[in-house]
Amino acid sequence: MKKRINLGVTWASLLLVVVSGSAHAGTVIASFAGYSEFAAPCDLCDSFVNFAVYTNTDGDWTDDPFFAGLTPTPLADASGQWPAVVDESAAYVYLYQVVNNDPFGMGNENSLSNFNLSRDAGVLPTSAGFFAGNVLADEVGNSIVGGPAGNYSVADPDPALGSPSVPNDGTPTASGITATGLVALSVGVDPVSVRSGNLIANPSVDGGAPFPGIVWSWSASDDIPSCPPQSSDCTSSVLFMTSDLPPDYLWAETESVGGTGSPEDVPFPSDSGFDCRVAEKQKLEIRLAGKRRLAWRWRRGPATTKAEFGNPLVDTDYRYCIFDARQDQFTAVYCQDAPAGSGWSESKKGFSYKNSSRSVSLFQRIRLLAGGPRKARILVDEKNPAIPAILPFFEDPEVRIQLINLATGLCWEGIFPAPAGRNVPERFRDRTPR
Repeated sequence: MKKRINLGVTWASLLLVVVSGSAHAGTVIASFAGYSEFAAPCDLCDSFVNFAVYTNTDGDWTDDPFFAGLTPTPLADASGQWPAVVDESAAYVYLYQVVNNDPFGMGNENSLSNFNLSRDAGVLPTSAGFFAGNVLADEVGNSIVGGPAGNYSVADPDPALGSPSVPNDGTPTASGITATGLVALSVGVDPVSVRSGNLIANPSVDGGAPFPGIVWSWSASDDIPSCPPQSSDCTSSVLFMTSDLPPDYLWAETESVGGTGSPEDVPFPSDSGFDCRVAEKQKLEIRLAGKRRLAWRWRRGPATTKAEFGNPLVDTDYRYCIFDARQDQFTAVYCQDAPAGSGWSESKKGFSYKNSSRSVSLFQRIRLLAGGPRKARILVDEKNPAIPAILPFFEDPEVRIQLINLATGLCWEGIFPAPAGRNVPERFRDRTPR
């Protein structure tokens, strides 16, 4: 099982995330686009869930081409944790499509009434809802249910049928699948409610003890019917949730009158987030007096290949975020993007980014240098009068900064335990080791 760091994020307080404005549309994280099978031990409740995690890099994800000008329908949490308002500025959009397949053509499969997702304690989406009458699209624009072979689970409808599932092992049935947007499919069934709480108790996970979760529900008169393989009339519309936390794989399950499919893993906002690499030597400095500046040096890092940086000249977006902690509860207090394309250049060992915008007095510089053990290096430097008043940090117990490859989820991290060398309203400065 993948090791987790339980940071216990709470959403009772405001989560402030500042993301740079840009005309650059967001992207889907390849390692969090795919599907998961829900089959054994229930022969009459086979199903699968297609998913994709979209990164918002231009301030408002709802007007990005990926969403084809569609208007999302928000749903309030039935437990009162979030209102019926779409969080348009969220850093991540989580997309799910629930399909009730009948792989053996039995003709008597049960309809699906619920889709249950587990979550880390204290972690909730900032909004939720659905795209009425639309499903996820493949690389040629077809709906993935009934699309050509090679797209999502259509390529191999039930490889896990009859075999044991391993929930909470950090792996779905398949990932790395291309999702290019949404496409109309009028038979997609819209949910009627979504609610949070300690709602899930599955004997396959933790002995059936109640677990923090999110439950999507369909009405008894309009639930998700079953259908033969390759058919397209047995699917939900696309469900969405938004969050400023990055994805991790957590267990979920589909539920019908006849039982539940075995738990499998799908993406969900998580306080453990991406897998991050930590260097031996690091330095972080933030100045808010005079010319506001953020500078981070990551040196003597673990082995990192140039290929792991992707190709930011073409299609690999980057984001860096600062996290402060209060009583072990981490909050992202500042984020900034470095979108692929203009501003990036390539060298023998890696890539460099320079963005100088006089219109907003913003200067950014990033250097990504590959190398063997203790040879990889990263530099982040930003001069920006719009850096908010995030100091002094609570640093209870530490401050973190992460640089994230949004195409793969690979992350490089700096960890600065309290007490910092300096932590006052005008300046933060610390290094490791001290």
